[in-house]
Amino acid sequence: MLNEAPGGTPGAAGEDATIAEYRKKVPPATLDDVVAHIDHAVKIGGIDAVGIGSDFDGVFCTPSGLEDVSKFPNLTRALLAKGYSEADIRKIYGGNTLRVMRAVEAEAKREQAGTTARN
Repeated sequence: MLNEAPGGTPGAAGEDATIAEYRKKVPPATLDDVVAHIDHAVKIGGIDAVGIGSDFDGVFCTPSGLEDVSKFPNLTRALLAKGYSEADIRKIYGGNTLRVMRAVEAEAKREQAGTTARN
């Protein structure tokens, strides 16, 4: 479990010793690592199954070149350079998540209508 620094934020002052040791041994991920990870997920599940979030709140370890949401243009450029289309990137950046949420919502409405019709 992480020990928290004053103010409740994990960090060097209150960092768990195991995490501190890990940081010494394992280099931080890079933007290229993120692109490779996305590329792998696309190859395994297809472009319609991949999405990325941008909630960096409370995260104490971010990939170099993607330290916060303001760096997403770096990821966009890297994905374009890797051959992803603008439509693919829109799917990754939220289009797929919205599609799934809409489908779940529609199914819930269908099920609710079926339950109401049977009552």
